[in-house]
Amino acid sequence: MNKDNLLNQSTLLTLINTSLSELYAQDYYLIDNTPMNGESDGKHYVGERAIVFRFAHYLLSNIEKMDVDSDLSLDCEYNRNGCLSKALPSFPQGVIPDVIIHKRGSNDKNVLVMEFKTHWNDKQENDEDKIIELTDQQGVYKYAYGMTVLIGRDEPIIKLFVDGKEIEI
Repeated sequence: MNKDNLLNQSTLLTLINTSLSELYAQDYYLIDNTPMNGESDGKHYVGERAIVFRFAHYLLSNIEKMDVDSDLSLDCEYNRNGCLSKALPSFPQGVIPDVIIHKRGSNDKNVLVMEFKTHWNDKQENDEDKIIELTDQQGVYKYAYGMTVLIGRDEPIIKLFVDGKEIEI
């Protein structure tokens, strides 16, 4: 995985969109698993982590198809800043991004940070605040790109952030 390849916004968005398309095509049951027999305890949705894991699986597979060597890693729920917990001024108790592409143990190559929500839990305000701080180039982490993804019933809604600001896709 070459940082220069991933820093190209077009390439990154293609990887994300391809991976999301695979998620919806291969794992739609996770996104909309309404009980077939009508029986429900009111808690029939699959956990967000299961959906994010499958997305990350497809994303890593698509990145590996690029066949480029690198020292970057794709991680889910990675909460470290070196030996410390990853924290922000607005989130001093810590943050645990859903998906990141980075060099472990360093803030020199933080490429992408992503936060996900699902159609049944669609409050993204805190996620957007985290992404804004994590992509702020004056901050500690300086992720090149940040994204919030709302896993809608029919399609995802993506917001892209660069340097602490939402940009049009």
